[in-house]
Amino acid sequence: ADTEARATALAAAQADAQAQFDAAQVPVDPDPGAGNTAPPTGPSCGSPILKSDGTPWACTFVDEFRGDTLDTTKWHPINTMESAFSYGDCFLGDRNIAVSGGVLQLSTIREAEPVTCDHPAGPVTTNYTSAAVSSFGKFSQAYGRYEIRAAMPQTNGAGLQSALWMLPQDPKGTWPGSGEIDIVEFYSQYPDRLIPALHYNSVLPWGTRTNNQCLVYKPTDFHTYVLEWTAQKLTISIDGTTCLDHTISPMAPLVGSAPFDTPFNLNLTQMLGTGDNAFPAGQGIDKATLQVDYVKVWQ
Repeated sequence: ADTEARATALAAAQADAQAQFDAAQVPVDPDPGAGNTAPPTGPSCGSPILKSDGTPWACTFVDEFRGDTLDTTKWHPINTMESAFSYGDCFLGDRNIAVSGGVLQLSTIREAEPVTCDHPAGPVTTNYTSAAVSSFGKFSQAYGRYEIRAAMPQTNGAGLQSALWMLPQDPKGTWPGSGEIDIVEFYSQYPDRLIPALHYNSVLPWGTRTNNQCLVYKPTDFHTYVLEWTAQKLTISIDGTTCLDHTISPMAPLVGSAPFDTPFNLNLTQMLGTGDNAFPAGQGIDKATLQVDYVKVWQ
């Protein structure tokens, strides 16, 4: 394994994960009628997919982003003012979020004039706005198959980060005690790979919970990212190739499948990079877009 790249990925995760953890727990104007499970109307994920034992997965959630607006029965936009979520950029609700041609578009944009957004640590004034959506308070699930087809933003080097990830619906304590599942993260300083990671207090070393060698030809094309989550393990694959296969091994006082034994919600995020993945001085980008074709979940 590339030790330097792995160390960089770990440092980036540790630097920003607590902010992500805190931010995704604060819904923006959630639908009070929405529950924590899929609606009872019976979503359809398309052709049946079989489990390893030959029985079919049951579809519990699907969004193929049809129409021209975000489905707010399934997602809420992240807002820095209400969530404290910022990487030196401002998240302004549905700004920078678009649905067109069956694709969700989440963009980081360099604004013509500086933008200021409120933050608990003090106002953030920046030239960049970004976008993220979460299913917090609208859909969450423990165990199952999670499939996201997405295309990472066009990039010319460091400066951007994209994440398809999950957080506990009811976290307890500080990060990473309640767990975090990064199905994949894209650091634009590494334009040829996607990095999965599992954050929790484990008896196993960090190297067993991530893999920075998941090379992907043209991440800016659409690829299929899958998490299969059981009470024993979490397996992440890219286009059908296993990238991370981890047996859950918590540190005491946690036992069994903890903390991966409770419902987690879905998060799709496009943002600025930080640390070694920040834009070099004097450089930037006018617009970069994470595109999501669909999100499907089975149980």
